[in-house]
Amino acid sequence: MKHVLFILCSLLLILSCQKEDDFCFPTESDVQIQNHQLKTSFNTDPLFSLIDLIGDLQIAGDLKKGQANSLISKIENAIKSIEKGNLNAATGQLNSFIKGVEGMIKKGALDDILGYSMINIVTDVLNPGSEDSFVDSRDGREYGYVTIGDQTWMSENLAYLPLVSGSGDYSFSEPYYYVYNNESDDVEVAQANENFNKYGVLYNREAAMISCPEGWSLPQDQDWSELISFLGEGVATDLKATEGWYISDWTDGNGDNSSGFTALPGGILWDEFNYEGQEAYFWSSTENSANSMAAWCYYLYFHLTDDVYRTDMDKKNGLSVRCIKKTGAEIGLATVTTSDPFNITQYSAEVSGEVVNDGGAAVFDRGITWSMEENPTIQEMYSSNGSGIGTFSCFISGLEPGSSYYVRAYASNEVGTSYGEQYSFTTEEQIIGPSVFTDSRDGTEYKYISLGSQTWMAENLAFLPSVDASASGSDIEPMYYVYGYEGNDVSLAKQNPNYTTYGVLYNWPAAMNGSSGSTSIPSGIQGVCPDGWHLPSDLEWTALINYLSDNGYGYEGSGSDVGKAMASTWAWITSTIPGAVGYDQNDNNDSGFKAFPAGFRNATGGFLGISQYAYFWSTSVYGSSTWYRMLHYNYGGVYRNYSNPKNGYPVRCLKD
Repeated sequence: MKHVLFILCSLLLILSCQKEDDFCFPTESDVQIQNHQLKTSFNTDPLFSLIDLIGDLQIAGDLKKGQANSLISKIENAIKSIEKGNLNAATGQLNSFIKGVEGMIKKGALDDILGYSMINIVTDVLNPGSEDSFVDSRDGREYGYVTIGDQTWMSENLAYLPLVSGSGDYSFSEPYYYVYNNESDDVEVAQANENFNKYGVLYNREAAMISCPEGWSLPQDQDWSELISFLGEGVATDLKATEGWYISDWTDGNGDNSSGFTALPGGILWDEFNYEGQEAYFWSSTENSANSMAAWCYYLYFHLTDDVYRTDMDKKNGLSVRCIKKTGAEIGLATVTTSDPFNITQYSAEVSGEVVNDGGAAVFDRGITWSMEENPTIQEMYSSNGSGIGTFSCFISGLEPGSSYYVRAYASNEVGTSYGEQYSFTTEEQIIGPSVFTDSRDGTEYKYISLGSQTWMAENLAFLPSVDASASGSDIEPMYYVYGYEGNDVSLAKQNPNYTTYGVLYNWPAAMNGSSGSTSIPSGIQGVCPDGWHLPSDLEWTALINYLSDNGYGYEGSGSDVGKAMASTWAWITSTIPGAVGYDQNDNNDSGFKAFPAGFRNATGGFLGISQYAYFWSTSVYGSSTWYRMLHYNYGGVYRNYSNPKNGYPVRCLKD
């Protein structure tokens, strides 16, 4: 009994040194202090004394060793946070200590007098001043925030949810919002999901760019770098919440949250929902300059507690968002530059721009604007091209031959829209040429058709310098196939009726003829095409589809279901779906493109899909795969996806 009285007296002495108020036991509602800062002049001596007293309790047998170590760890983490200046984190850790003591009291593992005495010590070092929080005016949701170094970060994941989609819906360019494991498109249903309140919302990159509250911004790549550099060694431990991360027999994924950032493992939407409880992914506003379809992100693992990792991520994926505060003095218009127009034709031109600085707030839209009058703005003609800092290129179409235009790059953030330098150019005069040309390499004649500002071959390429059996494949060496022919004799392959109707199937190395990938307009890649023609990029295919969609080639005169207008009038399997390529084939080929269902050579060997599919290569890559376009007998649109370069697809060439 003497040791208990001694310890109690010691506790009372610590309390009396802090204040002159009467000693009292707090009620449970008084104990939890929400989002309060510690006094900036706080003396950590009482906490060090409390550690010594907990040790005495353990030695005296009034606390088990594991319980004592757990409480001491929480106090030590709070002291570490105070020494770093991360006062919000210290508050959270001291509150965690309070909860731990309360739990021990309830279980009878700790004398209530001793327990509440320790709680009073911790409670008295918390400053009941103003909360470090703000309210999002859009939905009334309150968020905590924390200052780390010179930066101020939200200490919770963003949960703004204007609309919601299931995991099967995605876009690289339109905003999409998700809640982990929610497949409903009803916002109220999604908000009732426990993962919404625990982890907030998962945003694709475009949604992330426009979703931070007023006065806050999606952090740039350099903001994340500054945060990581400031925290230094053990940064992941500093950022991770003290609870909520996966714990296994061999590792504890939780951190000490000494930064106050409170990173939680909200998982990711990557084709499907993955890694909840194990990994945390956060967007940046910075696009990967080498891949316009990806942006930089940062992530933490449960089993790797020391580091934060950086990678580029497809913009379609769903990641968490932490916003960073920008002061009024830091926010201004973005800085954007314009390049001299290039690749000028009768109907089109290409112009590049670069967002050099976002002005302190995320650039949610950027692109090129043009007019026949000087100083064009986005109130006139413009082409949008993504968001964030970095370079971009826009293809301007629908221009008048022999006409002069002015162009400027633009960038928009929450402050407004800024413009780059102005350039002028003149489109080429209209030239009317023949409808047939001859490939000088083998004397083959090809028909061609003009669609908007583009001129396309109206037949599949049939150039065949060599031929391979379908069992032979490569993603490095060029391979040439004729559907149904399984030999190596070019003259015999050309006697196959599929050669005459459908042309040649090329693997991607053969289609590219040794060139590397291109996303430009024009692609600049002649590839296997004849002189004066080139293999189209993915964006050039997009320009064709957009032209047909915008000019009434969709089924029944509108929409993007332009497959029938591009497909040949025969050779397709019959479909019973109105608007599908195989339905009433006499109505096909309004555009004159005449896409035949040539099938393909499968990457694993063999020929497949004749009369069902019409595939066409592009010059644009996606990781180790390649973008293509495809028509299907039972579908009315033009399908876009990426594929193994070992596949054998037809080629359509585009005039330079």
